[in-house]
Amino acid sequence: MTRYYTDAELNAELRSKGYFRLYAYQNQFEFLAVILEHFFETPKQFRKEHPELFVIVNNMLNFKEYLVEDSF
Repeated sequence: MTRYYTDAELNAELRSKGYFRLYAYQNQFEFLAVILEHFFETPKQFRKEHPELFVIVNNMLNFKEYLVEDSF
């Protein structure tokens, strides 16, 4: 997941979509905090906007029910 913060191309893609608050890009800790907030607060939108990152966070947390389409 850190590559989304450190890789300039991936980071620019995230910024261009405008889904995450700009504060997420202050440092890697805020990045993780904001991503986790969005994962739990708006999982449908997160999955739609950033499906690959959503799966990474889902697997990191071992939160299997979000992988099932009907659980939304």
